[in-house]
Amino acid sequence: MLSNDSLAQLKQLKQQLKAQKKLFQGKVKDSPLKTATILLDDGRQALLPAEESQKVLPHDQVKVTLTGKGNQLTAEVEELVRSDFKEFTGKIVVKGKAVFVDPDYGRMNRWIFIPPKQRGKAQAGDYVRCRLTQHPIKDGKPQAEVLNVIGSDKKAGIEASYVINKYQLQDTWPEAVQQQVEQILATSTRDKVTEQHRDLTTVPFVTIDSATTQDMDDALFAEASQEGWRVLIAIADPASWVEPGTPIDLAASERGMSVYLPSCTLTMLPEVLSNDRCSLVANQERLALVCEMQLTANGVIASYQFFQAVICSKAKLSYESVSEYIDQGNKMALGEDNEQLVSTIDSLYAVQQALSQYREKHAVSFENKPDYHLVLNEQQKIASIEKQQRLSAHKLVEECMVAANRSAAQFIKEKAANSGIYITNAGIRKERQDDVAKLLEQQLPKFDCTQLAGPMGYRQVLLTLNNHATEVPVKSILSRQLERSLFSNEPLPHAGMGFDVYTTFTSPIRKYNDLLMHRLIKALLLNDSVEPMANKVLEQLQQQQYRIRQATNEMEQWLICQFLQDKTDEVFQGKVVQLNGFGFTVRLDGNGAEGFVDTRKLPQKYSFDPLYQTLTSEDQRFTLDQAVNVQLGQVDTKRRSIRFTLAK
Repeated sequence: MLSNDSLAQLKQLKQQLKAQKKLFQGKVKDSPLKTATILLDDGRQALLPAEESQKVLPHDQVKVTLTGKGNQLTAEVEELVRSDFKEFTGKIVVKGKAVFVDPDYGRMNRWIFIPPKQRGKAQAGDYVRCRLTQHPIKDGKPQAEVLNVIGSDKKAGIEASYVINKYQLQDTWPEAVQQQVEQILATSTRDKVTEQHRDLTTVPFVTIDSATTQDMDDALFAEASQEGWRVLIAIADPASWVEPGTPIDLAASERGMSVYLPSCTLTMLPEVLSNDRCSLVANQERLALVCEMQLTANGVIASYQFFQAVICSKAKLSYESVSEYIDQGNKMALGEDNEQLVSTIDSLYAVQQALSQYREKHAVSFENKPDYHLVLNEQQKIASIEKQQRLSAHKLVEECMVAANRSAAQFIKEKAANSGIYITNAGIRKERQDDVAKLLEQQLPKFDCTQLAGPMGYRQVLLTLNNHATEVPVKSILSRQLERSLFSNEPLPHAGMGFDVYTTFTSPIRKYNDLLMHRLIKALLLNDSVEPMANKVLEQLQQQQYRIRQATNEMEQWLICQFLQDKTDEVFQGKVVQLNGFGFTVRLDGNGAEGFVDTRKLPQKYSFDPLYQTLTSEDQRFTLDQAVNVQLGQVDTKRRSIRFTLAK
């Protein structure tokens, strides 16, 4: 048995040996395999053998020692620097008397032990939220405790409950918020009207939205003028009710935006505000921030101004009813005694046509893609999936909103450039510009490819393609080479839309960044001082939107997996929407479901051409937008993934 002095000497020796080792820091890559890979800070990669991989978790920052040379480096874990793996969701697995949780965390493929006293009431098959209590860095054996039981597959609506927990979405309101709501409801709209508000209650505004929508952000009006049209876009004004730093504002900033899950809606503002007090309800006086534009016959925004107003929308019309009038001339679709509404819709439709023509000639027009609506039954599973084509009224509202947002971006740029939240897009990714140039040299030989490096290169390509037929779907290929759109406090271009500057302020009930833009515009109208928009705020908003998009997509994909899993005998028509070296993704025409066809499992060998986005064998070729018939191959409800096979 070693004495205390011997133990101290041994410890000191270990510390000296460790200090003499050359350590490298890096981040553990997410992997479903028993072995992991570490991406070193210097850009190199190293293999973590199975035994070493058991000591780390995905995305851990660690220090390692290295053996090997060149691309054959092997790492041994020496020290944990930081781990973000703290709370997570998963499913309870029982093996003998031992209880584990199968974590739902990236591509992680290992169970974590839950000691008996940390299991609570969790049973086999339950979905749970857990906290890591013991990191595996010392012995490769992580442990966790159950924080709460979400439910099992038998629970109706488990999918919504699960994604709310997994992505930490807020579905309750603090008491302080409830108290502030009561104070707001005790105040009438007229009590909030100031000298800055114009009285537009006699203007025949109309709202156009889905029949079931209650949180209505916008109301529209247009009339002919000598130059073209006078257009008024009234946007709901929650900023007049919700002051910065108040309980509702803090809750809204934490939520970031309203979440529209297939089975429920988690509103950014309390429902009584988003669906009533702030919503532009028909025949009710409401506060609004108005964008007034003078539009020319060619769709040019000749002038614009912003002001506060009190309005009274004259009708809530559905997309279907307005489209029926536009497409078929059926006035009764707008209701009885509707001459005033007919006049407003006629003018708005003329405005839409002028704006659309302008965008086709000078900017980027959106592809008219259908939407898919999941219809759920009493058990909150999919009963059917309805394909919804974009209607004439959708285009009408879209063009009006885009024009108002363009005006808002220009207004903020001129008044307080770095205080805004601009939506930017850098265009074609830098690493793809050489490939795109090669493609265009072959398909559009007269196009000046030096423009691709500029922010409006993408716009110039599309405008050129409008007048040239090509052998391959160049537009579809290019659209997949674009950078992601991002928030910025600099008025940079939005190449994906073809605008020199762009923002949004038209959904302040639903999106916190739009609410912030409302406050900024109103401050500028009052000549108040404004501060530059902090990068920290932009990063938070970006992360919130990304997280909410993930949650919505995951729940929809989970439900679709369940909906399709017994349809193994059906043949589906679809379209190729993405390709890589391993296969291609197909989107089904009838229900919008997406699944992957693995060409490595087909009899012939396929080669991938990243330039033309094609997969080619000896006698078969797959390319973007190609129609294919597929059958269900495999459904993995755990990973929310679908595999298709080519129909025979």
